Amino acid sequence: MLRSVLIRPREDFEMPEYLYRLLRMDSPADCGFVLFDVPTVAIIVDGSTILWEPTLYLAHQALSSHSTTGDGVRTYSEALLPWLRFLRERRFEVADATEVLLKSYRNELTNTGQVLPSRRLSSATIALRIKVVEFFYLWSEKYDMFRSPLGRWLEGPTIRRFTSNDAHHKQSLGRPRVAPTVITRLPKSLLHDACGRLIASLPNPYALAFKWSVCTGLRRFEICALTIHQIIEARGAQGSKNAMGIVKIVRKGGRSLDVYVPSGLLDETWWYITTERPVTPPRQTKVFVRANGKPTTRRMLSETYRIAAEKNDVPSTLHHLRHTFAVTVFHHLSVKAQRGEEINPLKTLQVLLGHASIKTSEIYLRAFQVQSDSVRQALDYLYGSAPCNQP
Repeated sequence: MLRSVLIRPREDFEMPEYLYRLLRMDSPADCGFVLFDVPTVAIIVDGSTILWEPTLYLAHQALSSHSTTGDGVRTYSEALLPWLRFLRERRFEVADATEVLLKSYRNELTNTGQVLPSRRLSSATIALRIKVVEFFYLWSEKYDMFRSPLGRWLEGPTIRRFTSNDAHHKQSLGRPRVAPTVITRLPKSLLHDACGRLIASLPNPYALAFKWSVCTGLRRFEICALTIHQIIEARGAQGSKNAMGIVKIVRKGGRSLDVYVPSGLLDETWWYITTERPVTPPRQTKVFVRANGKPTTRRMLSETYRIAAEKNDVPSTLHHLRHTFAVTVFHHLSVKAQRGEEINPLKTLQVLLGHASIKTSEIYLRAFQVQSDSVRQALDYLYGSAPCNQP
């Protein structure tokens, strides 16, 4: 049975001896990787047998990744496994893969949702799975791990096609796309009363953790990583009662950035730490812990939110709290800019969300524009001017 084994080298002290040896990568490829200092290592196994080619590829990704949580390696392993199973079901070896086989795989991923809607994959998930397969075979060609028809096709020359009758006017279109075009979804923000109702229905630490998400835009792993020392530092550096606190955290991509926190949220968090937080050993400094003293995990946050959202009839996911933060802040900043204040709403939002590129923040501008009063008024006007057939 093909599966992925995820290992955190600095935490999993009970690993079998062969896994310790594996982390040194004493493999037939003799690649010399040393992986003890990466967050996560992914190993592809078939029963008890290690499949070295995909495992070494994932080791390369682990060393190249800037992720502080190891999510990148986990995502790559989860995207590569379906391809390996696809090959096995059709009795193909990894090195036998061809361009046609990859396109057949793409079609299966796309069409499964038509027959089984419960297994429908988003265009982004399908594109990711195809891209990971392409990266795997390009990596194999580059490092001479194994040769394959698919790898040679991926490395092949780009294709040029004539765009007019004039031979001098031609455009390089590159290799035909295998991955589908990703359908970009605009961020979804929650109404304030629905958001407040959902959070109020939960006990701490979950209610407080969700307040951090909606009031600061932090991601799950960033919330779980908050420490008591960070809260103490932020409260001590406030300067005045109404000033915002600044928490220095490691954000997505391993970048250390400042997060701006309302003073009220810092005070509420300190009250939780000093009165409600379960007693833990001194070395356990995470803010959000469970009744047994162990840190709250990202999975627990997501599952708790999902259950609360269903009970309160608020169809959403935990990440929509971050969207709510972004859209709300952008709306208020835009109003200030329209009144003449010297502020760039998009650049400010980029800093608050911790985006490396402003292009990532622009999606919130599009969401704001689509949901604006001008769009609503235009649609209402069209509805009012359209003929209506009353029964």
